[in-house]
Amino acid sequence: MEHPGIPRPLELVRQRRNRNLRITLRPFQAIRVSAPPTLATKRIQVFLDSRRDWILKQLDVVRRKEALILGRVASLGPQSRSCIDRRLNEELRDLAAGLGVPLKRISYRNQSSRWGSCSARGSINLNRALILLPDHLRRYVMLHELVHLQHPNHGNRFWNALDKVYPGARSADRELSAYAIPPANLFLAELHQRIH
Repeated sequence: MEHPGIPRPLELVRQRRNRNLRITLRPFQAIRVSAPPTLATKRIQVFLDSRRDWILKQLDVVRRKEALILGRVASLGPQSRSCIDRRLNEELRDLAAGLGVPLKRISYRNQSSRWGSCSARGSINLNRALILLPDHLRRYVMLHELVHLQHPNHGNRFWNALDKVYPGARSADRELSAYAIPPANLFLAELHQRIH
């Protein structure tokens, strides 16, 4: 689907559970338009016309996030998954040793919505896309997950503990939101090809 004045492909998704129209913009992806199954295409076009300025404004934000990641891809060059896993593993283990935190299980994935996570059983999952972040933000994410081993929620005790090992943690958390996580199916090699 295309719409004049919107310079990115549109993906129309019709679902029975949708009662309203919804627009979702994600880096490196088409703009998703969710609609009820029986809504006329003309009404969808009118809706997109009414939201055009908002879409263009959000698209600028998305493009800035894409540019940050593509700049990092260009500086890193193509890397294998095993090389990335090894580097992230060394960094996380060094940070854990510095904190005196034992690690149970670490896994590396290509996730589309999280930089990292910590399970209730003490397993840490890291997104391979962490390699695309500046060093200080990658360190922040890893320390964030390590502190979760002791404080599983985002309450005051968690933030106080995180601030002790990473002063200015909330500021780093806000800075992190400027970076886009590439879709899981578009990782380093594919992103590298896009810019060369």
